[in-house]
Order: sequence, then C-alpha cells, then structure tokens
Amino acid sequence: MVNRQRVREQAGIDEDAGCDMTPMIDVTFQLIIFFMLQKFKTLEGKLSAFLPKDVGVNTTSAKPMEKLDVHVYLVKKGTSHKKGNRKVWTGRKIKWKVQASFYYNKRDFMNGLKKFAKIMRDPKDPSKPVPVTLHAHQGVFYGEVTKTVDDILYSGFDKVTFAGGYAK
Repeated sequence: MVNRQRVREQAGIDEDAGCDMTPMIDVTFQLIIFFMLQKFKTLEGKLSAFLPKDVGVNTTSAKPMEKLDVHVYLVKKGTSHKKGNRKVWTGRKIKWKVQASFYYNKRDFMNGLKKFAKIMRDPKDPSKPVPVTLHAHQGVFYGEVTKTVDDILYSGFDKVTFAGGYAK
C-alpha cells in the first residue's frame, strides 16, 4: 500500500483527480426539459400566415369578393452578363394584364391602374379601391414583382395579395 502511494506521489498523480460530471448532467436535464416543452404537434413546413379566405390551404368556402387581378408575364428573357459577383440581365421585357387589358410599358400600365383605382371601389367601403391579386407567371424575377407591387400601391390601391401555382 505504501509503495503505491509513493509511486503515485513520485509520478505526480493526484488521487482526488477526476472528471466532474455535474455540468454534463445539468446540460442533459436542460435539454430534456427543452424538448418536453416544445410543441411537436405542428407539421414541419406548415407556417401560420395571414392569407385571404379564398387563397391558401383553407378548405372552407368563402364569399366571392370583388378584386382586381394583375398578371405579370415574361415576354423576352434578355441576356445576362457577370458584374462582379452578380448576374445582371439586359433586354428583359415583361407585360402586364389587368382584367382583359394588356400593357407593354410601365407608363401605360400605371395609367391603366389609376383608371381602375377610380372605377373599381370596394363595396364594403366605397372610399377605398378593391383589393388587388398579383399573379406572377414563370420566368418573372422577384425584383420585377416588387416593382409591380410598388406601382400598384402608387396607383392608389392599398391591399395586395399574391397568387401562385404557375410554375411548370
């Protein structure tokens, strides 16, 4: 017995040296509590969103409401070139369809929207125009959609919703 102790002392081994497991146990219990309190009943990928009743995953029927449909189509893809780390497009052309009218330039599109904003009023509140539903078709870039939303809001409309399902 004495020899072992003398050998350990000479080797610099401390008998009380050991691993303190208290922090590991604390972390384990915190993780258990964290996962017990999580709500795993919601499906992954299902996010709550404020969508109109006639759009989305809702299965209940909604009253038809008067709205203005604006479609954005890609007419000409254009060409791309590198500018630094970005891809820049030139020569792109889009067209807009509002109800049954087609517009091929922004000026005519804006004038058409302003006319529709004066004519189409919300039946619930005649001081406001009807809501607009924006349909972006395949090939239309995000930036073109945001500029179209800006044009719609600038023309006097105040509610814009988005439709989808046009990608192939």
